[in-house]
Amino acid sequence: MAAVTPNINQDRAKRVAVRRIEGFTKQFGETYRNLARHAAFPLVLTPDLLYQIWANFVPEAPWVAVAHVLLSRLCRQVGYETYEMDITDRNLLLRELKEELGHERLDELGEFLLDYVGQRLTEDDPDTQDLAQAQEWTALAYTKPYEAARELALALSRRLKYKDMGEVLRLTSLIETFAEPLKEAGFEPLLIYNSGMKIFARGDFEGAIAELHKIPEQREDVEVAGVILEPLLVNIQIEKLAAIDEELSKREINLDPGGYFIIYLDREARLICAKHYTKVIDGRGLAVDIGSGQVVHTSTVFSGKTAKELCVKILEETQPCPVTLLDHAAYLGREFVRAELALLTGTEYIQD
Repeated sequence: MAAVTPNINQDRAKRVAVRRIEGFTKQFGETYRNLARHAAFPLVLTPDLLYQIWANFVPEAPWVAVAHVLLSRLCRQVGYETYEMDITDRNLLLRELKEELGHERLDELGEFLLDYVGQRLTEDDPDTQDLAQAQEWTALAYTKPYEAARELALALSRRLKYKDMGEVLRLTSLIETFAEPLKEAGFEPLLIYNSGMKIFARGDFEGAIAELHKIPEQREDVEVAGVILEPLLVNIQIEKLAAIDEELSKREINLDPGGYFIIYLDREARLICAKHYTKVIDGRGLAVDIGSGQVVHTSTVFSGKTAKELCVKILEETQPCPVTLLDHAAYLGREFVRAELALLTGTEYIQD
C-alpha cells in the first residue's frame, strides 16, 4: 500500500498540472504557452530573467506576457521579485519544449542561463551565491547531466561529512527538482541515494534503509559519475545503534556500594587507567565523604594496556573485588573497550 500511495499522488499532481497549463493556454493563447515552456527551464525566475528569456527566445509574444506568466497560477512568489514553478508543471512544460523544439533548445537555454548567472548573480552574499549555484546545476542537469551528477554527488558527500542535517534537507529537496533529466541520463542510483539521505536526515532510520535497498546491485559504496558516495547504509546502522545506546543511558541505575571509577588514558605510557574511589563522587569528579561532604584523597589506580587486562586486574585479581554489582561490571567492560579503541586510534575518550 505504501508503494502505491506515491504513484496516486503523482498522478493527481500531473492531472492538476495539466489543468493549470490548459487553463493558462485557454486564457492567453499558444504564444504565451511557448513563453511558459521556456520559463520552466530556470529553477527560479525573476522579472529580469524572464524578460531576457522573452527577448532572446520568444520575441513573438507580447512583452506583457512576462508579467502574465509570473502572475499566473503557473508561478508562485517565493521572495522579493522571485518566483518558481511547481515541479510537475515544470516537467510537463519542459517535456513539451523538448518535443516542439528538440534538445538543441535546451542546450541553448543552458548556455544562456550559465551566461546570465555569470554576469548578473555575482554578489558575495550567501543567498545570491546559493541561487547562482542552483541555477548552474539546473542548466547542467538538462544539458550536461554527467557534470551535474558529479557536482551534486560531491555536494552530498560534503553535507553528510559535516552532519549538517538542515543543509542535507535543503540540498536533497533541490536535487529532487532535477529528477527527470538525471533519471533519463541513467543516474537513478543518485536519486535513490538522495531520497534515502533525505529520509535519514529526518530521523527515519528504517525508512532510509528501505529506500537505499532499492539501489540496483546494492553495495556499501555508491559510485556516481566517478564520485564514491559515503556508505550511508552503514552510517544509518551506526546511528540507529547509537540511538539505542543513548536511550538506554537515560535509565535509572543503582550506585555500587563498593565504589566508583574515574577512567582516563595515559597516552605517554599507552595505558588505560581506572582510579577507584570507595566514597561518593561529586559533580567535580572528586571523592567525598557521605556524611561531611569533605573531599577524600585516598584512591587506588588500576591500569592496563588492553581492556581485557584491566578487567582481569580489577574483577579477578583484586580481593575483595571492588565491584559488587553485575551492571557496574558490565559498564566497566564497555568503557574499557571504548578507552582501548580511543588509545589505538588517537581519538578523544570521554567517560560515559
